[in-house]
Amino acid sequence: MPASQLPSVLVVDDNHDNADIIRQYLEAKGYPVTVAYSGEEALSVFETLRPSIVLLDVMMPGRDGWDVCRVMKQHPSHGRGVRVIMVT
Repeated sequence: MPASQLPSVLVVDDNHDNADIIRQYLEAKGYPVTVAYSGEEALSVFETLRPSIVLLDVMMPGRDGWDVCRVMKQHPSHGRGVRVIMVT
């Protein structure tokens, strides 16, 4: 599949090292990747970017991954189409 057709990915992890490792791996495979380092940042990016896939850390301060996933999946127009993979 050409890189231009690969789905956009949002990586969410409060641990910068983990997020960077995942981002580097996916970018090397040609995926367009955006990184968020908190649940609140992830929800903001989700609203504007509308990624196809979200790799979401479970254990984060503030809004944890379960809460962020719930809000994303309840989004009126994009919630049904996004695929969320919990990373822990």
